[in-house]
Amino acid sequence: MQRTRKRNGSLVGLVAVSLLAAAPVAADVYGPSNFGAFTYPSHECGPRPAVPQRPSGMSAHFEAQDYNARVEDYNRRIERYSRCINEYIERAKLDMQRIHEKQLQAAREAQ
Repeated sequence: MQRTRKRNGSLVGLVAVSLLAAAPVAADVYGPSNFGAFTYPSHECGPRPAVPQRPSGMSAHFEAQDYNARVEDYNRRIERYSRCINEYIERAKLDMQRIHEKQLQAAREAQ
């Protein structure tokens, strides 16, 4: 039993040293976060806007104008949606850096 405990302790030390040697020195990560109270939240950007369907027969001028207006509206909505998703992704990257720093801090404390 004593021999197993000693072997496990040296293995933990070796893993911790390896992690510290491979990782850069941790610094505080600043910026917005997505962290919620109990779970990591999904984005709140809503559903992806639906692409407007081109009418099969745009024979009348007003049908073409209506379709063009729907396309312009779609372009505005997809731009907002994309911006929202990209902001969520950037916050998630910062959150991953924060988690990694806490992981490294715990490994250093375990030494």
